[in-house]
Amino acid sequence: FLQYITEEEEEEEGDETLTALCADGAVANGTRVNTRLTEEEGGNGEWYEGTIVKLWKNGDCEILYDDGDRWTGSVKQAYLWKTDDGAAF
Repeated sequence: FLQYITEEEEEEEGDETLTALCADGAVANGTRVNTRLTEEEGGNGEWYEGTIVKLWKNGDCEILYDDGDRWTGSVKQAYLWKTDDGAAF
């Protein structure tokens, strides 16, 4: 479930943090990640690459996608972006 929020709502989400746990590892600001929405969730099942630009203590993050879109939601929906050899980027 993806949720887009306004700047006013963003300020109410809580204090920022330096690190958090995503779906498959630890992330910090600047970490490259992938996310996707399945068809059941209203998406197309495609993976989208982006960079974490904010993390909050409440478990939310903001991702700036490579296409310029931004998303805010649970960091648990993000996966570490991996190179072809499986190493985290």
